[in-house]
Amino acid sequence: MRAATPGVIIFTAVGLIAALYAFVCHVRAERAARIAMKRLRGTRPAAWHSLGWLFRLANPAFTVNVLRARHHISDAQLDRQCQLVKRHQRHEWFAVAVALASVAVVLIGARFWGWKFD
Repeated sequence: MRAATPGVIIFTAVGLIAALYAFVCHVRAERAARIAMKRLRGTRPAAWHSLGWLFRLANPAFTVNVLRARHHISDAQLDRQCQLVKRHQRHEWFAVAVALASVAVVLIGARFWGWKFD
């Protein structure tokens, strides 16, 4: 029985860890956005009701960004929550990029460098 080459093992593990971290960041961003939405719904009901039903059912992070852009809402606690959402979304996209890059390295290694998946 032959084992996979070290490059395949290492980059597959990096890709899986990065994908898991991207999922965790996505969940954290949605949780922070839901908290911001609840705060907005309570403090600014007119702005909340100005949205269509589709926005209210959509991704919470997207909804909060649309509300802030449309109504120019400035609230210190809401700003902090929105910055938290943006930070988690940045980390999520970075983790997705790392996962895709590691998959690409594994495929290139298998094609050109003789790495084996056995």
